[in-house]
Amino acid sequence: MYAIVRSGGKQYRVAENRVVRLELLDAEVGSKVELHHIALLGGGTQTLVGKPDIEGARVIGKVIAHGRTRRIVVYKFKPKKGYHRRRGHRQHFHEVLIQQVLYPGQEPVAEQEPVAEQEPVAVQEPVAEQEPVAEQEPVAEQEPVAEQEPVAEQEPVAEQEPVAVQEPVAEQEPVAEQEPVAEQEPVAEQEPVAEQEPVAEQEPVAEQEPVAEQEPVAEQEPVAEQEPVAEQEPVAEQEPVAEQVPVAGDPETGGVVTASAAAGA
Repeated sequence: MYAIVRSGGKQYRVAENRVVRLELLDAEVGSKVELHHIALLGGGTQTLVGKPDIEGARVIGKVIAHGRTRRIVVYKFKPKKGYHRRRGHRQHFHEVLIQQVLYPGQEPVAEQEPVAEQEPVAVQEPVAEQEPVAEQEPVAEQEPVAEQEPVAEQEPVAEQEPVAVQEPVAEQEPVAEQEPVAEQEPVAEQEPVAEQEPVAEQEPVAEQEPVAEQEPVAEQEPVAEQEPVAEQEPVAEQEPVAEQVPVAGDPETGGVVTASAAAGA
């Protein structure tokens, strides 16, 4: 069945289970709407024509979307006046799903709620057969650990004998004091040495050639440690020197003759 309806100053040909784009309606998306301005009904038992509308006929639909059309440009121009106006516009519309087209006196059919589609049940894959677990071999019994022999007791350490105490060293006798030596007569003054003549100037020595580098001296072996020097014996006391006695009359000795010479004479 089909019908010709008027909406928003326009006429539309509609049919069941079809979507039609109408001018903006006073309805929200998801709500139901009824169109009563029916100009023609056809496709059924008879065709009805309205004058101008068919009384009692109606079309039931559901708003499924709301939108706006493609932009159009509105341009105004007046020559020789400098008047230019440019404006854009997008018309609003509703998309309606036509559910039922009813003749006069016909009651609408109650809608059945759609059954929710069930998700297909996932087919389980067959479980792979598990291989039989190999039997574990029995663990070999461990041999008992041999008992350890007791450790032999250590003999006590022998006590060390005490170290003998050293006897004190005997004190040395003091060395006898030496008698003072007799004072000697002062030496006669020497005559002054004559002045030497100045040495002539020597010619400049020729430059020597650079000495060749010496080879590094070999390391000397360490000197062996010297043995300690033995202690010296105390010096024996010296006999006193015989006093000299001046004897006159000997020109060779300067008038001095020792006592021994005098006794020999």
